[in-house]
Amino acid sequence: MSKYKFKHPEILKGLQVIFGDAAIDEEIEGQSAYVSHFFYWVKAGLTITVERSEVLGVTPIYNKKGWNPYPAVMPPVEDGTVTPFLVQGGNGEIDVLDFFSLNGVRGWADKDFAVAAFRALPEPYRTDEEK
Repeated sequence: MSKYKFKHPEILKGLQVIFGDAAIDEEIEGQSAYVSHFFYWVKAGLTITVERSEVLGVTPIYNKKGWNPYPAVMPPVEDGTVTPFLVQGGNGEIDVLDFFSLNGVRGWADKDFAVAAFRALPEPYRTDEEK
């Protein structure tokens, strides 16, 4: 039995038939460190790809162009910097908050806002003349 659970158990059952539990676990563990939104398995010319979010218990990776669940994903901020992010609270409220990292201490500048998700700020609008 695989040590991983899937949102849709029928996907796991199909993988078990083709690859077996040991190969499923080995690939998830081996590919977890990669910055990819997918896991994949290959056998005899057959490649099966499964979205990373389908596998429960695997740390999500930072999505540069979308929302990221907090604190499952931590903002990518270098030590000694402060970076603003668009954030959403647990009640759906939206704000812009700074996330800081200083000597290994990381957190939101506004401790009273309960951040549920965050994303990078969009590029500023530029007219055709400014481009």
